[in-house]
Amino acid sequence: MNKKDGDRSKYCDRVKNKRCAKRDLRRSCPKKAFIECGVPSGAISFLNTGQTINTSLVTVDISSFIKPAVDIHFSNEIEVILQPDDSVTPPETAEVELQYDLVCRPDDGINTIVGSWTYKRLLTVNDLTPTDAQRLKTSDTFSFNKCLFPEPSKGCIEYFVTITAVTISVNNEIV
Repeated sequence: MNKKDGDRSKYCDRVKNKRCAKRDLRRSCPKKAFIECGVPSGAISFLNTGQTINTSLVTVDISSFIKPAVDIHFSNEIEVILQPDDSVTPPETAEVELQYDLVCRPDDGINTIVGSWTYKRLLTVNDLTPTDAQRLKTSDTFSFNKCLFPEPSKGCIEYFVTITAVTISVNNEIV
């Protein structure tokens, strides 16, 4: 659909809030930028090494962009708490290693990892005398961002983060 420059602004104003049915209609009103917010997840608990959880989904429709750029920002609060039970020896060390993978899923449904990051934390009881009431605890903020330049497409692209517990150990024993 071709519009004269004078008529184009009127046409774009008319369809601004409507989803175009055809790709060439969308291309007649190109967007300069837009912001999408992801669906956050709640609290996640890892109890064993090897557990994997998908989190933080965002769906981006890049069909109206000629040269799309997608800038993903991810942040979360990590709290590691090792509360000893009364029946076990209090821990002297605890280690946590998490791998974060940013996954892209276009309309064809094929998942592709587009970035990976690692969080690693070692907690130790240094010169303290452990007691049954003592616990190891830390709180950290972990974040990353990734700028992507996907090929223009006719549909949406989903981005989500997969978190894998690479290592969870207590006193050098894998949990």
